[in-house]
Amino acid sequence: MMRLSNPSRPKQPSNAVLSAVVAATLALLLAACAQSPVAPSAPARAPASEASAPGEGAQDQDLQYVIGLMTAGRYEEAIDPIRRQIEAHPERSELYANLGVAYARVHKLDDAENAFKAALERHFEHAELYNQLGIVSREMGRFKDAEQAYLNALRIDPKHANAELNLGILLELYMQEPDRALPHFQAYETMRNDDHEVEKWIKDIERRKQEGEL
Repeated sequence: MMRLSNPSRPKQPSNAVLSAVVAATLALLLAACAQSPVAPSAPARAPASEASAPGEGAQDQDLQYVIGLMTAGRYEEAIDPIRRQIEAHPERSELYANLGVAYARVHKLDDAENAFKAALERHFEHAELYNQLGIVSREMGRFKDAEQAYLNALRIDPKHANAELNLGILLELYMQEPDRALPHFQAYETMRNDDHEVEKWIKDIERRKQEGEL
């Protein structure tokens, strides 16, 4: 019988990993420019103090206000302003993405899932949206849905490091499939070779394979 994962291993990503995921979301989704949808390769917008050029208008100011709230961690306060923006501009995928992030951070997971799916309906090929949907699905206990979301993220962007890491964590710790997790941890390590925690995870799985525990 396969042994459970090392009990000292955290059951969820470390604070550093979660911070990296949120930072990626802020860069790709919250700092979106006014056009919709935003291309995955589009550069991040300048910080709020620099971003608004003269004459960009109230729409841009509203977006910057929401970015300011979310950057400060005031996610609950950001929800109603984002919903008002969506009522005015229902075609803009980044607004639904912002809403999904805000709902997820206050643990309203059903609402977060619906918001991310709405964003994907408007901008289907966006790796970070799928990565965020995967995180929400995992937290809801829907592991197969989470796996598919991470795979979609990697299909769109094979170098999406956080999706590789999140998929590895899902497969080993939640689905108890360390053999399948290993290549995803290894792929992540090639992109982020300064993450010594993941390096330990890789060595642990390789040792267990050599000793016939898997």
